[in-house]
Amino acid sequence: MLTAAVDPDQLSAALADSGVVIAPNQRLAAALRASWAAQQSASVWLAPAIYALDEWIAHSWQQWCEHHPDRAEQLQPLHPVLAQRLWRRAIGDCQPELDASRYAGLAGEAHQLLERWQLTTAELPLQRAASEQFAHWSRRYRTLLEEIGAATAEQQQQQLLDWFIANPSAQRHKLTLCGFQSLPPLRSALLDAAFANRGELSLGDPTPGQTVLLIRPSDPAVELYIAIDAALARIVAEPDCVAAVVVSDLSQRLSEVERIAQRLLAHYQLPADTVNLSASRPLAAQPIVATATMLLRGFSQPLPLADCLHLLYSPYWLAAGASSAELAAAELALRASGQSQFKLSELLAALSTVAAVESSPAPSSAHAALIWLREQWHGRRSLSDWATVINAGLTAFGLAGQRSLDSAEYQQLRQWQLALEELATLRPPVSVGGCVVDAGAAVSYLVELLALRPFQPQAGAPRLHLLGTLEAAGLYFDQLHWLGLSSQVLPAALSPNPLLSLDWQRSHAMPRSDHHREQQIGEQLLTTLRSCSAQMTVSCALRDGEQLLEPSPLLAAIASQAQTTAQQIPPWLQWTAQLSEPLDDQRAPALAADEQLYSRGSQLLKQQASMPFNAFLTQRLAAVPLAEPAVGVGPALRGSLLHRALETLLPAGTSSQQLAELAADPAALSAAVNAAAAAAIERAKRRNPPLRRDSVASCEQRTLVQLLQRWIHFELGRDAFTIEAVEQPVTTQIGALALSLSIDRIDRIGGHQLVIDYKTGRVNKNSWQGERLRDPQLPLYATALAEPPDGCSFAVLRGDDISLNGVAGPALLATAAVGDDGWQQQLALWQQQLQTLAEEFCSGDASLQIYNKTEESYQADLRRINRRAEWQPLADPSEERQ
Repeated sequence: MLTAAVDPDQLSAALADSGVVIAPNQRLAAALRASWAAQQSASVWLAPAIYALDEWIAHSWQQWCEHHPDRAEQLQPLHPVLAQRLWRRAIGDCQPELDASRYAGLAGEAHQLLERWQLTTAELPLQRAASEQFAHWSRRYRTLLEEIGAATAEQQQQQLLDWFIANPSAQRHKLTLCGFQSLPPLRSALLDAAFANRGELSLGDPTPGQTVLLIRPSDPAVELYIAIDAALARIVAEPDCVAAVVVSDLSQRLSEVERIAQRLLAHYQLPADTVNLSASRPLAAQPIVATATMLLRGFSQPLPLADCLHLLYSPYWLAAGASSAELAAAELALRASGQSQFKLSELLAALSTVAAVESSPAPSSAHAALIWLREQWHGRRSLSDWATVINAGLTAFGLAGQRSLDSAEYQQLRQWQLALEELATLRPPVSVGGCVVDAGAAVSYLVELLALRPFQPQAGAPRLHLLGTLEAAGLYFDQLHWLGLSSQVLPAALSPNPLLSLDWQRSHAMPRSDHHREQQIGEQLLTTLRSCSAQMTVSCALRDGEQLLEPSPLLAAIASQAQTTAQQIPPWLQWTAQLSEPLDDQRAPALAADEQLYSRGSQLLKQQASMPFNAFLTQRLAAVPLAEPAVGVGPALRGSLLHRALETLLPAGTSSQQLAELAADPAALSAAVNAAAAAAIERAKRRNPPLRRDSVASCEQRTLVQLLQRWIHFELGRDAFTIEAVEQPVTTQIGALALSLSIDRIDRIGGHQLVIDYKTGRVNKNSWQGERLRDPQLPLYATALAEPPDGCSFAVLRGDDISLNGVAGPALLATAAVGDDGWQQQLALWQQQLQTLAEEFCSGDASLQIYNKTEESYQADLRRINRRAEWQPLADPSEERQ
């Protein structure tokens, strides 16, 4: 249990004669109570009058309400959720063109400042447009408050102040404040009116004698690691030691702090409750609550794929009993559908399809849950009734009922239940929608409530406390390390409210508006933390990324020495084992005869030609990205649609003469082209949901028709030909590598064959030149046929290019002709180059060399595995463009 850094005799004197001690927060108030308890020799004693300030105000307001029940009805406290909605209504009434949700929070903060400083909008300088707008919003907000008979917390405090002034007999004798940096005028006046005498309880040793060490780690990550490591090392050596690491920007680094603490706990083999991370997250972000809110959204509307996957792997509902293999199969089924959103029934259906009979969700449970959803989740109810329905619905879907919960999970569930109880007490006024709402509005209220409700698991008796700056003030620690103390952090940077004039805020000494005031607060914090710890260390990293950092100038007065620390390697990254033999990490095991490959098409050799290691990852380890839902129609789908349409429009056996006859009848040509495009789109709709929208399908059909018509006109200008084969399957053996290919089209021109591959992207036949093939697709087709062709070409179908681009004999492609001898030499060279690529792949060549930067860029998802950035500097931009 933490104790306060106060003199026990001073604390006893402050509480004597019915004295009251008030602290700024619950943490320090609890520490003061613990310090008081440590002085008591009896086993039972009266609870001391020690409060957090908000706690004392709430207690006093309750007393006032008991004395004035009639007036209390007219000053009901306004819930923060309703306050935000009331601000949105006020802003919308004044300026409907604005997005009220963007300004509601700022307006609420500005209004709170005015009330805490006992000011009104009439006193605002209105030279700035923002201040004038805020004044209009504020007046409308107060009108809405009066209409619903509610009051802000500051209005209640003003009522208390007036009551204490009018009733001196209600005053208490003595007040002692402990740990306050400053007080707003309203709260200060309230305390002065409520107590006849007011004093201060000093914290720590007023003349600390310890030396404060300033250290300069290389960067913030190393700084954090050093601080936590040093604290845990001392705790191991001195089990009774209580240490603290104060992180100036704890809220921004919460995940990083938690991760490093967990790893160091494992390194020192300490239990998890040794460390207490004293920072709260919104209740909405906790795993059980996040699962609950996603289920609630799924009750009313389809969920995005990401949310469905979150639910699928969540252990807190019906899906928890499925095996990992079943969950993975369900995910792949969802992804394969191509949809971007799914109903809850579709998610359960996908899971039930792949799950074993005995697995969860049991068919009866899932069926019963869906029946409940269909029967109950509709209509309009009060929020109190919706709270009951929500609880019943989540119970039907097995929320938190699939296994035993640990302590943190149980606390989450308990807080969730309290949030539902709080939802039941909300009474929204008619001005923000009224009490009777539909399911969507009820869930919206609940989500806003959860976002405002903080959650921090209760810890046992931790020895290391990871705190923010204000949370540490006033607590006693044997060792304290305050990190991140750069000149940008201490004194704190200014952050005035943008709706109020900066000069006006400074004139009233409002928070974060004046450099001099922030410097005083910074000096006071340094003095307090130093006097409340037996040993203190402060630190400032040398740099944060590319930015050089300087220590806070306030440290010069207390830090006697500076020490620069080298970058330390965390123990979980240290490698001390010795290799017994050299490891060649450029070569994988040779391909086994029965080894399964991800694919055996031309893409395999294309990847090997581009970057061997990526080919190994993709083809042998199946390291391929998971399918993502497409929002629209991408290049790959457009290419597939064009292939299918051409397959329908120009089947095997079609001759140039037949094509000319078709083109002679424009109506017949238009009908054939439209039919081919429509058939391709219809065929693709099942796996490509964007095409199910009529507007998207009609747009794609127009694009397809235009390209097909332009291609037909291009074909009419060629020499006489007959399409001999379409989508021709071919198998080939190159050394030990067997490949299965599909050739888009083979034309017969006189006595010659031309292999054609349709392309909707840019092509470069120079990829076939040089010592190493960069794009082996067409060379592979040309060498795989039993009857070697006389040429090969890409058929380019783009909005800016309709052409045949390839290499062939003079009778086939006049623009890219080579002699018969030249063509045979080209085939022989390709055969040799393909043999080399196949031998590389089969032998396990997995080098990190990049031969084709453009192709490698299409495999950017593999960079997390091949770690290209670590072993090869980025190419010069000018070279990349070239």
